[in-house]
Amino acid sequence: MKKFITVMPLQPKDKLMKSNYRAVGNSKLQCDFDTSFPVITIINGYVEKEDDIEIIILRQQHENAIANYEIFIEEISSLSERNGFKYKLNVIDIPYDNRPSVHLNTFAKLAEQINDEDFVNACVTYGTKPLSQVEIMTINYAYRAKHNCSIGAIVYGEYDHNENIAKVYDITSLFFMDEMVRTISEHGVKNPLKSIKNMVADDESED
Repeated sequence: MKKFITVMPLQPKDKLMKSNYRAVGNSKLQCDFDTSFPVITIINGYVEKEDDIEIIILRQQHENAIANYEIFIEEISSLSERNGFKYKLNVIDIPYDNRPSVHLNTFAKLAEQINDEDFVNACVTYGTKPLSQVEIMTINYAYRAKHNCSIGAIVYGEYDHNENIAKVYDITSLFFMDEMVRTISEHGVKNPLKSIKNMVADDESED
């Protein structure tokens, strides 16, 4: 199943910016409409008509996250009607607390949602920095521990105040670079840094 992991933002409801995100590094993320949630750009680009998807939402127990969830429901419902897909919302309520034990528990809950054969995507825009790390840990788990589990897109959204424009970046290559570093280390490559630099150069040439 196609699954999309995201975190509800902690911004006050009246400051949650709605923008037309400019896709950087992946044209499939480009939308012709505004959204407050960069994960919507992945769903719009990777979900086809008649697909049945699952959206896994990490929602900290904070009044802003709870209020913003209602906005997300409105946006995903509108996109579903427009693009003709079905969806299930899987909300994981977690404490508003950055202790490592809390995040490890969140990781365990999130990892339980990933099955063999899943097509996993994630947005690491919102939430605390440790929560973003939890999402990446889950992607690692899906890729390494589950059978035939594939990774679609990992995105990060930002608002560029210099250009006054919102951008959504496909950062999936960072995940795969981390995976390659692990593989290089395991195989005892004599000059690992040279191999890494070659991979970076290849990636830049494709931009």
